[in-house]
Amino acid sequence: MKTIKKLILITAAFALPFALSCNKEKEYEKGAPENDNPYAVYFDVPASTDFSLAPDEETVVEFTVKRKDVNGEITVPYTLESENADVFELSDLVFEDGAEEATIEIRFPDAEIGKKYAATLIIDDPEYTHIYSSDPVAMNFSVIRINWLPLGTGTWTDALWSDVFGAPITDLPCEIDVREDLLFYNETTKAYEYNNSQSKYIFRVKSPYTAKVLFDWFGEEGETLEDYEELAEEAYILVDATDPKKVWIDYQYAGAIAFQYGYVSIATMTVEVSKNWTDDNYGNLKDGIITFPVANSIYFELSAYGGLKANSTGKFKIMLPGAKIYDYEVKLAPGFADEEGVMPVAFDFSEDVVKVAYDCFEGELTGSAVKKAGEALAEDKAAKNITEPGSVDFTFETTGVYTLVAAAIDKDGKLQGTFSTTLDYLAAGDEDEVEATIGLDNVSGKYGAQGISPENALEAWIYGKKLKEVKIGLFDYLKVASGDVDEYCELVKDEGIALEEKDLALANGEGYSTVIQKLVPGTKYILIIWASNGFSEDWFAAEATTAGDPLPIYQNYDLDSWDNDYALKSETELLGEWNYYATDYYGTLGMREYLGKVTFTDSETADDPDEGDYYVVGTGFSAGGLAAAAYYGLIASADDSIEFDLYYGLLYLCANKTVNGIGSVQFYSPVLDDWYSVGASWYIGGIPVGDGYYAFMDVSQSQSYHFSTWRWIAGGYIWTAFDDVLIVDPAKDDNGVIPESVEANIKAVKRTLSSSVCTVIPAMESAKISGRAAKVSGSGKAANEFKPAVVAPMGLRKASYSVSESHKRIASREIRQGLQSVSMR
Repeated sequence: MKTIKKLILITAAFALPFALSCNKEKEYEKGAPENDNPYAVYFDVPASTDFSLAPDEETVVEFTVKRKDVNGEITVPYTLESENADVFELSDLVFEDGAEEATIEIRFPDAEIGKKYAATLIIDDPEYTHIYSSDPVAMNFSVIRINWLPLGTGTWTDALWSDVFGAPITDLPCEIDVREDLLFYNETTKAYEYNNSQSKYIFRVKSPYTAKVLFDWFGEEGETLEDYEELAEEAYILVDATDPKKVWIDYQYAGAIAFQYGYVSIATMTVEVSKNWTDDNYGNLKDGIITFPVANSIYFELSAYGGLKANSTGKFKIMLPGAKIYDYEVKLAPGFADEEGVMPVAFDFSEDVVKVAYDCFEGELTGSAVKKAGEALAEDKAAKNITEPGSVDFTFETTGVYTLVAAAIDKDGKLQGTFSTTLDYLAAGDEDEVEATIGLDNVSGKYGAQGISPENALEAWIYGKKLKEVKIGLFDYLKVASGDVDEYCELVKDEGIALEEKDLALANGEGYSTVIQKLVPGTKYILIIWASNGFSEDWFAAEATTAGDPLPIYQNYDLDSWDNDYALKSETELLGEWNYYATDYYGTLGMREYLGKVTFTDSETADDPDEGDYYVVGTGFSAGGLAAAAYYGLIASADDSIEFDLYYGLLYLCANKTVNGIGSVQFYSPVLDDWYSVGASWYIGGIPVGDGYYAFMDVSQSQSYHFSTWRWIAGGYIWTAFDDVLIVDPAKDDNGVIPESVEANIKAVKRTLSSSVCTVIPAMESAKISGRAAKVSGSGKAANEFKPAVVAPMGLRKASYSVSESHKRIASREIRQGLQSVSMR
């Protein structure tokens, strides 16, 4: 995928004071006419104009200058401006007759070692340049004489290209050098040495973005590593860690070309780079690891596009050679006391922690008290401790609140962190049951304006006393009833939607309610709530049925739905028009709706009855997506035909590209958490699920990837994407949908049950499930996803388009909402 994924655009017209090239501003009389000299001399600016030379290298740099009129030999005057202009010696700029290019040499034999010299070259004689030229007639450059000592191979963890192009966050091996003149001087050995603990250096990282890296990220079918060689160049990225708490990267070329978007340059968005940037965006160096934890703190520039913010995850880091990441975190997870008053607490920590010393204290300790207790535990050789992750049982004489303090000790016996948790302890013989009442009801008509109806939503509510934690889950009642109820209860406890503090306050007061959306009509659901008052836990449940008819298009189909009695035997049974239903990936309905017609015709590929292969071409699966691409002129034709193989009743997609190669189809795998252009038919296909019904899903041998959603791409844009694809023979379509009207979807079902079915089920025990759960949105609150909902993270797109069959009306969704814009000036 070579299209920009995420655009956090940085504006300022990119007239950067530190850019690789710039036009020096000059004052001219207003309205001065353009001079008519034919030469139009200008600088051919290289990708990088910052030069680092070893002390024994020749002190000279060369630049290429070009002209547009090659007739005649000319000598062009130019100047150099610098605070240290006397350091530089300039050669003449001479163009030989017929030569388009000339070279100038800039020498600096008296430059001091370790000192950076910046300068600007200027060509401003109107006899050789145009007043209003768009070509660069001024150029900044810098030189420094330093010796770099190799440290070895480190790791560049790139979380930058992932933001812009969707590349995976990757650990890239890279050679790292350190400036010799900044090394630590060891008084004992009387020599300069590198020492991670000294942590005050300038490093340079050599070319992390190699051709192989770019090919691994973006290589497509038919491309080779050699195709990417021209996109990677040798370059050094300087990292200033002279202050280990304020590590920054100056604006510089990163040694890669991002396809049509141009050269890649990066910088930290810190005040050293631009005065309008912030002190908050520094990295820090500790134990040989440079981290940049602040989100969107790295400037990522594409020379032909513009500047973007990157590092949205805060995972960009540089690990110096010999460094090791240590994990000293101790996770404490209290359970609940049993009838005998035994309370288990789970201790989890990495092998970097040799032991965890711990003790309990009555009441809730403050932060300073916890720290003091941890320091004391680290010094107490007789303190209770645990040396491997596991569970420790605690008992106390009386019911109450206690604080468990744990001190992480490393292999050298040093304290590396103090951790604590509150224990709400219930002593043997004492009782403190969870008090809560819950319900699940059909929604009222007041939500109609929001597209919420009794057919696609239910309202859940809870109120209680002294509740400290509440989690919610909603499931298909039949699946729970036919499965293990305890597993569903445990799933809610582990992964349910937790109420926030303000919602808990409502639940403990006047009551908390929330509308659960995107449900299936005519379906019975069960609400399971896990609640705790700190001392005890309990589960509660209620059930209700959405209004409407449980029509086939609303059902969830899987491989268990396969009914071979309805399998098509040959392509003749498939040819013609079928009704097309799917869940619009970019829509708001959240369930299948009628999208129009798809048409199957015979394919030019020869059938092979002996092998069970009958080939057909299906048209219309993009639901107008490629018609939109054609409307915008990005493709010549709206043809979205794609070949299928009817193989012993299964309808396989034969290829990842349309028949005419106009657009391509990609499939999403929630397991792999990414989109893929699969070239074989053995991933996703249609299975017979009823008379005249074919549902599309992952039909690969292992079903391990769960390919489901497909999306249509053309001209570098995503046009449509659909999940839960279902095709239905119109003659056998009993969904009550009017085929001629795209609006005849689930909203056509208006029958509402006379009363909700709501029964409180006694408290249940707890456990685990896979599958899809519903979506919850509270009153005035942002929507949350029930886990383990299958949600495909698409990232941001340039736009999403669809075209109706009748009006060819383009509907676009811009993606720049909420994107930050900052000035670099």
